[in-house]
Amino acid sequence: VANSMQHAEDAFQFLQRVRASWWDLGEARSCSSLTIAAPAGLRVLRCGPGVLAMSKPGNMTTESALHQVLQWSSLALTDVHLVSRLDYGTSGVLPIALGAEGSVPANWFAAQFAGQLVRKRYVCLCEGAPLG
Repeated sequence: VANSMQHAEDAFQFLQRVRASWWDLGEARSCSSLTIAAPAGLRVLRCGPGVLAMSKPGNMTTESALHQVLQWSSLALTDVHLVSRLDYGTSGVLPIALGAEGSVPANWFAAQFAGQLVRKRYVCLCEGAPLG
């Protein structure tokens, strides 16, 4: 367990250095330069250098959510990379890299998933009488 924790810490430190270099490379798109009016059902949770976090409702596909974000913002499809997907019926945080596939922001997210630094938690809310 200690070795695994050290690996995660090393990976995290490396990713912090990569993220700090975004500005030097000119690849970190600033949120202040974006115009984002979230359409009905979507909400901007956070926008930071190279990242946009949206709240996706459970009644739409990830691709539909991204399409709506692009429609209601100053972003083009070539300006973003979808980092993760949520199933149609699943609501939650939808991370979007503000950079095309292969850009520093997109690679930064990919490295987090590859290094198993991302944790997902699913919560199911139920209503009604138990089935069993």
